[in-house]
Amino acid sequence: MILKILDNLKALGYSVDLEGDNIRLRYLGQGEHPAEAKPLIEELKNNKAQVISCLRAQETPNKGISSHDAGIDIQKMPLRDFEQAGLTLKVYSEVLNDHIFFISDETVLNRNPLDLVAYTATELTAMIDMEPEEVMAAYEVKSLFHKARVVEHRKVAS
Repeated sequence: MILKILDNLKALGYSVDLEGDNIRLRYLGQGEHPAEAKPLIEELKNNKAQVISCLRAQETPNKGISSHDAGIDIQKMPLRDFEQAGLTLKVYSEVLNDHIFFISDETVLNRNPLDLVAYTATELTAMIDMEPEEVMAAYEVKSLFHKARVVEHRKVAS
């Protein structure tokens, strides 16, 4: 939700930045401020802590900010928002019986090599319909070949 508000404000000609613990909002467009920006700006004000956390995560995506540190409820975050959030999450998988990383995108991984198997938001999207055995097979491949990526998932007729 916060990422969508920020994107909408940028599309309307606004710049949204952090200055310490304050949000700096500037209109860079021509003429009058767009009327449709007013409710978006109100949402920013009403969710200041979340906005600041989100902006911090965007400023420092390579530091592997946890969802806790960023003040984000990761369980409610859509994968498309996670992909843009610059987050690195260490989770325990009961299917795999091991810890793994969920990372927003490749840039986070490229700048911070991880010691565990990592899945990008794009890979997680491709894996949504996988059976536990298929998840385990993908994990085993990624364990051996750290640069291996899950590109798509197809059901094979038996």
